Amino acid sequence: MEKVINFKGFKNYPKGNANIALSNNSLVLSDMSTTTNGLVVETNGVPSFEITFRPHTVKSGEVFGSTFNIMDGLKRIKTIGQWALTENASGEYAYLVVNSRLEGGNIQVIGKKNGEIVYTKNITNTQNVNEPYNNFIVILAVAVIAVTYVVVKSTCKKEKNVKKDKDGNTTEVEEKITKSIGLNCKIAPIVESVATINPTLDNTLIEIDEVIISSSRTYPGEIPSELDGEIAEVIFNTNAFEDIIIVDEKIVG
Repeated sequence: MEKVINFKGFKNYPKGNANIALSNNSLVLSDMSTTTNGLVVETNGVPSFEITFRPHTVKSGEVFGSTFNIMDGLKRIKTIGQWALTENASGEYAYLVVNSRLEGGNIQVIGKKNGEIVYTKNITNTQNVNEPYNNFIVILAVAVIAVTYVVVKSTCKKEKNVKKDKDGNTTEVEEKITKSIGLNCKIAPIVESVATINPTLDNTLIEIDEVIISSSRTYPGEIPSELDGEIAEVIFNTNAFEDIIIVDEKIVG
């Protein structure tokens, strides 16, 4: 029988060959030998969700990623956002990538340090029309040689802005999805303004402790039921060489 642990009010399941256990008011994720291993959190339909980790210093060869799924109006699981953090071929940088097929036409990337914005970048999402077999695009480059980097949280939030006519009928809905990653590191800004999997990088390094990624889609009238729903499931994948300690899981405002 699949193991399940209730933690902070949410059901947690191990993914792949990983194991989970409670210890000292935390959830311990262990035995991650490949990136197919990790954790699945059943969130039961919430507009936002955040996992907080005990700070984990990333080692060469480790990969981290999160997938955020909704339950749509037809009771199907549908992915609305994905990010991953993985080394580039040279090992000089760790690329933060997102699944471009799940993003809107413009992707806004914000880097913060101690709550202050220190980096902004707007990237035009071509959804890899020139590279149709690669969904993932680089939005940030972490300089691994310059400084070790630490993963501390992963957040996803859905917001709707509804416009109505004078009779109260919905004329337009803008849906904004924001992903936030706690990431203590130095980044090399991307030069290009168009999405790519092989970006040109600026030599200037910027120190950050959080990355915020957001994009929107606009629908005429209501959002179709097959595209609408709240966050029902969060998946965290990693091949981390040491145990990952989850200290909190919660709905965020």
